[in-house]
Amino acid sequence: MGNRINIQKIIQELNHKEKELLLLLIKKDLPEFTPIEISREIGVTNRTVINRLNKLLKYSFVEPVMVKERIRSYKLTDLTRRNSALIESSIRADSDVDVIITRKRLIKGRAERLLEELILEGFSGNRLLTEFSRRIDSYGFDINAAIMDAKNELIDAGFGEETSYERIPESADKDYKKSVWDAAIGLQAVDGLKPSKYLKTLAEENISGKKTYDDINRELLKEYGSDNSRQKEADIVALRIAELLETADFIMSSNLLLSIHEYLFNGILDEDIVGRFRNYNIRKKEPVLLGDSVRYADQLIIKTQLNQIFNDEKSYEYSNPMTQADIEHLSGFTSKLWQTHPFAEGNTRTTALFIELYLKCMGYEVNNDPFKDHSDYFRNALVRSCNSAYGANTEPTNYFLNRFFMNLLNNSDNVLDDLDLIINYSAE
Repeated sequence: MGNRINIQKIIQELNHKEKELLLLLIKKDLPEFTPIEISREIGVTNRTVINRLNKLLKYSFVEPVMVKERIRSYKLTDLTRRNSALIESSIRADSDVDVIITRKRLIKGRAERLLEELILEGFSGNRLLTEFSRRIDSYGFDINAAIMDAKNELIDAGFGEETSYERIPESADKDYKKSVWDAAIGLQAVDGLKPSKYLKTLAEENISGKKTYDDINRELLKEYGSDNSRQKEADIVALRIAELLETADFIMSSNLLLSIHEYLFNGILDEDIVGRFRNYNIRKKEPVLLGDSVRYADQLIIKTQLNQIFNDEKSYEYSNPMTQADIEHLSGFTSKLWQTHPFAEGNTRTTALFIELYLKCMGYEVNNDPFKDHSDYFRNALVRSCNSAYGANTEPTNYFLNRFFMNLLNNSDNVLDDLDLIINYSAE
């Protein structure tokens, strides 16, 4: 009887949030747990959980698991485990706690559903908040109480000041990782490069989760050292493309284009041209143009031309899935970007990565098989989409680029044959 009274008195010292946490821990009955695991479970910050655990620690409901004088995790005490039924009944005897817990779950569930509906309807930012506030009244519960709970949790957490940052982990989706590696390895063909069997083995280990991108980078740098071979370029640039395809964010700007180029080719190409717009004019004999060259942008107008291309693109709205008109517009945008040829080397790989990140940002699912198997077709399709420098009989056409993007985005099965791209064999 004395034990029952003692536990009931101690529980009265806990606030409703601490009681709610104790109920959760008893229900889950974990051997050990960390604050961050619990924070994800209940939707509050790591610091908030630590503050509540400190109160439970004070009354011997939980105890720390120490490693070298540092708290590694927490666990329920023997006292709590022996008296779990009594503790649970004592907490639930407090009707206020049951009301609070039920109300919070109700509000959280309804509010989450409303937010999901608004996001699907296209609301975001301040418009999302305004519309959320307008519609929430129709749900028939006290939204002010929910807002107050959120404010209290912010106060408990020190407004995030003591919450540590976490590194975003790599994707665990093997199919997705295989897709980005397929594109990254395939794209090396646009410059006549072929990644090694060693790199492909490392890629498989990354796909399976055995190695991270950082692990592979260290191994490749150790393997190649100061070697400046084409093989080193093929392997390291493939790794960097795969990493950026998975992890990089997107913004429509010249600065992102420069940053991509610098990341891909740092330590690979001449440092005077890496991450810098070219300061001289260029030409290149193209087999599909029978030795003619694309008319690339004059070095004096590269930045101006890019800004114009990006500003024009920002005003266009794509459908999902893309229509034929959308595909044709995307081809035109990609062609203009590539024909500018802002860099001395590495333009096609930089452009391809920029476009993939753009598509990913807009929410499109990309089938990377065309980049895996036909990246040389992609480059030559870009050549055919541009004005030539000298030939009078080489009219630019997006016909071939459209076929590539239809396969990439709409899972079409267009035959991508390099011979069709040579001007004498044009399928126009």
